[in-house]
Amino acid sequence: IAKLTLEGVVETPDGGLAIINDKMLRPGDEIDGFRVVGISARGVLLEQGGETQLLPLPVVKNEGDRSVPQEEGASEK
Repeated sequence: IAKLTLEGVVETPDGGLAIINDKMLRPGDEIDGFRVVGISARGVLLEQGGETQLLPLPVVKNEGDRSVPQEEGASEK
């Protein structure tokens, strides 16, 4: 699971879509030996060899969540 990167999810009535390693996947699809069994806002549930693991959706900070230094000479508006 370490080599899988979850880039985004879309929840839909028919199970959703996930983008993993630049590939669009639906429940039932397979990638690198893992089968997609569920997609939610939390991440993608993957199954391999009878074991289920959650590939979490990465947390992305908004630009407003951090302080960005002002350039020298720039004035505040």
